[in-house]
Amino acid sequence: MARIEISGTPDELERIGTFLKNNNVDFKMVNDFANYSLEEQKMFDRIIEKFK
Repeated sequence: MARIEISGTPDELERIGTFLKNNNVDFKMVNDFANYSLEEQKMFDRIIEKFK
């Protein structure tokens, strides 16, 4: 098993998730429990739910 960690904005994470999904690459998004603003955390949660 290998891991790729992506740091960036919610928009970048969603763009990468969409790319992986469109190219039939299996992946899993998980919460990293970092210090984000409440607004950013809600955006990350929405993206994680979208790709489950």
